[in-house]
Amino acid sequence: MEKYIIYGKGAIFKRFESEILWNQVVAIADKNVIKGEKIHNIPVISPDNIHQFDYDYISIFSSKFFDEIKIELVRKYFVSELNIVSWKVLLNGCQDEFCGNFFLWQNFISEKKIRKILDIGGSILPKFYFSKEQFTENEEVDIDLVGNVSYPIYKRLYGNIYHTIKYCEAVYDLILVWSWSHEIESMLSELCGRTRYILLYVNYKTVLMKNKICEIESIIKRYGQIHRYMDINGIIWSMDTRPDNKRKYKDVKLYVVTHKEYNILNNQMYVPICVGGNYSKKEFLNELCGENISYLNNKINECTALFWIWKNTSDEYIGLNHYRRYFYNDNLENMDNYLNQENASLLLDSYDLLMAKSEILPYSVLCQIKNSIPDSGIFEKGLDIIRYVMHKNQPDFVDAFERVIAGNKFYQCNMFVTRREIFDKYCEWLFSFLIEAAETIDISECDTYSARIIGFFAERMWTVWLLRQEYRIKELPFSRN
Repeated sequence: MEKYIIYGKGAIFKRFESEILWNQVVAIADKNVIKGEKIHNIPVISPDNIHQFDYDYISIFSSKFFDEIKIELVRKYFVSELNIVSWKVLLNGCQDEFCGNFFLWQNFISEKKIRKILDIGGSILPKFYFSKEQFTENEEVDIDLVGNVSYPIYKRLYGNIYHTIKYCEAVYDLILVWSWSHEIESMLSELCGRTRYILLYVNYKTVLMKNKICEIESIIKRYGQIHRYMDINGIIWSMDTRPDNKRKYKDVKLYVVTHKEYNILNNQMYVPICVGGNYSKKEFLNELCGENISYLNNKINECTALFWIWKNTSDEYIGLNHYRRYFYNDNLENMDNYLNQENASLLLDSYDLLMAKSEILPYSVLCQIKNSIPDSGIFEKGLDIIRYVMHKNQPDFVDAFERVIAGNKFYQCNMFVTRREIFDKYCEWLFSFLIEAAETIDISECDTYSARIIGFFAERMWTVWLLRQEYRIKELPFSRN
C-alpha cells in the first residue's frame, strides 16, 4: 500500500477531509504549522521536513495552485516530479475522472496548427462541450469520432462518426486518446500511420495503482518522439509520429544563475553558474573563475553573471535564466513545458531576441522601484548615480531611460535569449556605466535588500536599450517560483 504526504490543509482539504484514505497518510505538509499540531493523529509538518518521512507520493490538495506547488516541491525541496500527484488520488470516491482544464489540449492544437482531429472513444469532450467551436475556438478544425454519441446534440461536436476504427480510413493531424488499455496498445501502430500527433491522457489512479508510467513510456516511445506533461488531472503524453530527426538545432546555451542550493536544470542547453562566492558546486560553473566582477554581486545581482558570460564564453546563441525562473515554450505554463532546444531554435529563426514577458504596471516603473526599497535615502542616491553615469557614458540613451522609468512597462528579470553579436552589443553598452554606478554607491549603512538598488535599475536596462533598437522580439511567459 502506497504511503502519502498530503500537501496543503486549505479549502479542498477541509471539503474532502472525511473522504481521505487516512490509513495511507504519513504526514500533512503546510507552510502554516502550529507546533505539535496533528490532524486525525497525523503530524502536520513544514515542507522543510518532508525529507524526514518515508513516502511514495506527495498529494497536492490544491487545484488553483497545483503547478506552483509542484514546481516548488521539485526545485526547492528536491522531490521527484513522478512522486507528485493530485489530491484526487487520495479520495475514497470517483474523483479520478478527467475534470475541466483543457488548456493543454487547446494550446497544443493552436501551436501545432491542427486542422483535423480524431477522438477515440468520445468519453470526455461531450461532458464539457456541445460544439467543436467551444473546444477548439477555431471553426476550421474538424473533429471525427470513433465511438457512439449518447445524445443527438453531440453531432454538433463531431463531423463523421465511426463505430470502430476499422471503418475510419481518413488521415488526421491529431488523434486524442483518453485512456490506456491493451486495445489502445494494439491500435498504436495503426494510429501512427493515420496521424502526425497523438495525445494520450491517463489519470493518476490508473498509472499509480498499476505502476504503469514507465511501462507506458517504454511502449509509446517505439512509435515516435514523446513528451510527458503532468498536471492536476493526470498525465498527458504527446507523441510525434514523424519527428524531424535530421533537423540540426541551434546550439543554444541558457545560463542558469544561482546563489544557493536549488534543484535547477542542468543539461546540454541549461548551464548552471554560481554567483556571489557564498555557494558553489563542483559540477557548476562559478563566476570566481575567469574575468569577473563577483565583488559587486550584492549590488547588481545576476548582472555579475551577465558580465562573466560576456567575458568568458563564446556561444553563438546565448541566454540567461534564474535558478527559479525559466522560460516556457509557449502559453502553457507547466514545468514540463520549459523552453527546450527545439523551440528555442525555431523561435530564433524568426526573432532576434526572446525576452521575458513584459510587465504592465498600474503606476510608473520608478514608483515600483521606489515602493520596493525600504531605504528611501538609498533609492534617491541610486537614482542620482544612475542618471549621472548615463549622462557621462551614454548620453544618447538618457531620454530613453527617462521614458522607461516614467512609463509603466518593462521587460522583466534580465531574462533573454539571443545571438552573440546582439548580446555583445548590449553588454558593451550596459557595463560602460553599470560597473561605475555599482562601485560609486555606498551601501554600508543600508539593509541588504536596499543595497541592490543599482541592480533594480539594471533590470530595466534591457528595455532602455531596446527602445533604440529595431530587433524582432518574441515575449515568452516564464515561471516565477
